[in-house]
Amino acid sequence: MDGMESARKALAAGRSALVWRRQIADTDTPISAALKLFEADRGDFLLESVEGGAVRGRHSLIGLAPDLVFRAQGHAAEINRQWATDRQAFVPEGADALDALRALVAECRAELDPALPAALACLVGYFGYETVGLVEKLPRPPENSIALPDMLFVRPTVILVFDRLADALFLVAPVWKGSFADADRAVEQALERIDAVAAKLA
Repeated sequence: MDGMESARKALAAGRSALVWRRQIADTDTPISAALKLFEADRGDFLLESVEGGAVRGRHSLIGLAPDLVFRAQGHAAEINRQWATDRQAFVPEGADALDALRALVAECRAELDPALPAALACLVGYFGYETVGLVEKLPRPPENSIALPDMLFVRPTVILVFDRLADALFLVAPVWKGSFADADRAVEQALERIDAVAAKLA
């Protein structure tokens, strides 16, 4: 199994790890996979890369079943670490929004196996225009009717990376340090998540 032993070593050393598998993707596309895998209101996403503003790039990312959601409005940020079971369990962060996001980015770092695409990301989201007001003195526009946060980021429990050039699909399941009692069981659970996704794609 690709990435399993390196994941065990990383977890044993007290680091976060990525359990992963590579398979052929000459029939599945990011869109067809998304249609098979996405669940409504769960926070799944499809991220396409574009080159030159007109041509799709080499890699596409799909993120599934987030375990964490970060959002911010102005300087105030909050995190929901129980997203999978309670969509309302947001807890305010004590730090300024950008500092809170920096801390979360640091928390979500994992060693990247050289065999994995560099396009892999474990925390994905957006910065709205209003975020610029955190670093520059700009007038804030009127409240928008759709009430979107200024920032929103999710941490998927399974990530799919499509490599168009190699006709390959990487299925990745992160295991975060401090989130488990038994490293071997944590790796097994990550493999189970990968297997469940692969079964839906078959």
